[in-house]
Amino acid sequence: MPTEFKVSEDSAYVYLCDNETIEGREFKTVPKGLPAGIPVVADMSSNFLCRQINVADYGLIYACAQKNFGPAGMTVVIVRNDLMGHAHPLCPVIMDYAVVAKGKSMYNTPPTYPIYIAGLVFKW
Repeated sequence: MPTEFKVSEDSAYVYLCDNETIEGREFKTVPKGLPAGIPVVADMSSNFLCRQINVADYGLIYACAQKNFGPAGMTVVIVRNDLMGHAHPLCPVIMDYAVVAKGKSMYNTPPTYPIYIAGLVFKW
C-alpha cells in the first residue's frame, strides 16, 4: 500500500477512507506528502474507536454507527471549527455543520434509540 501521495496544492480537501474493508487496507496514520493546509476528510466508519488517533491531523472525521458502535441511523462527525460556516448555498441546512453546531447537534430530532445503544456500547 502506498504511504505517500501527490496532491494538487489547490485541492479543497483530501478524502481518505481510513480503513477500506473490501481489500483490507487501513491507514495507521495520515499519509505523508500531503500539502500543508489542505484538510483531510476521513471516513472512519469501520475503525472508529478502534485505536487512538490524533484528531488534530484531520479537518473532518465521520463514522457511521452501524459499523462498530451502534445500530444504523446515527453518524458521528468531528469537524474543525475553521471548516464550519462555508456551506455552499445549495447545501441543505441540516448538512450545514455550522447550523448543527450552533444547535448543539439538536437542529432536528435526534435518533434516540441509536444514541441510547451507542451509550451502552461506550459504557461497555
